[in-house]
Amino acid sequence: LALLDHLFTDNKYTSALISGMAVLGISQQYGWESALIYTPKIAAIVNISRMLVLYQAIKMRKKRAADI
Repeated sequence: LALLDHLFTDNKYTSALISGMAVLGISQQYGWESALIYTPKIAAIVNISRMLVLYQAIKMRKKRAADI
């Protein structure tokens, strides 16, 4: 979740998330992966990220409701 909270700048190499996703597109045998193989990996990362953000929001809401 901390990777998603990282401030993106003009330098793409400062983001661990973007660098990690780029590495997923490299195949040891063929060079770059085809879009048919790479796209589902990125979609999985996006969906898991969305679930983590939602989970964090639910935790924060429960905490705020308990404080009131």
